[in-house]
Amino acid sequence: MAGSEADLIKTMNLIRRDHDFVRWLFSGHTHHQVYKQSHLINFVNPGAVESSFEGYEFAVINTDTEEIAFSRIPKTKPLKEPLKVGVISDSLNISDLDSSFWKNLAEEFKKYNVKHIIHCGNLAERDIGINEFKDFDVHYNLLPDQKNPNALQTGI
Repeated sequence: MAGSEADLIKTMNLIRRDHDFVRWLFSGHTHHQVYKQSHLINFVNPGAVESSFEGYEFAVINTDTEEIAFSRIPKTKPLKEPLKVGVISDSLNISDLDSSFWKNLAEEFKKYNVKHIIHCGNLAERDIGINEFKDFDVHYNLLPDQKNPNALQTGI
């Protein structure tokens, strides 16, 4: 659920009004542990397992006593490998100025475990799809007057 606390209370009241026997309302998605109680309905967001801030979050509810406990299991390892992105710009004439540049840059990116490369501007058409970058995912945006040599015949 997204929005203000007032929106949450309004939603809780509408659900309770329209569904008389609903006592508990559960939702996630915000990645925050939340408990909101009214005299007729209780809202619980248990937090998040993935993308939580300090561990794998969960909630435990005792419906007899209406006790609720929020807790976390500490993370034992990172869930995702950090993303390493190489960012370059303005390489328009570099192939003419330094024939070893792309090879040297690829070697440097590999030292940093870069998997993705973003080229921000002034890229020569002849440098698109170079062999030195075959092991990377390269993202770029050409100028309107440039043609992508790797584009399909459909004009993409």
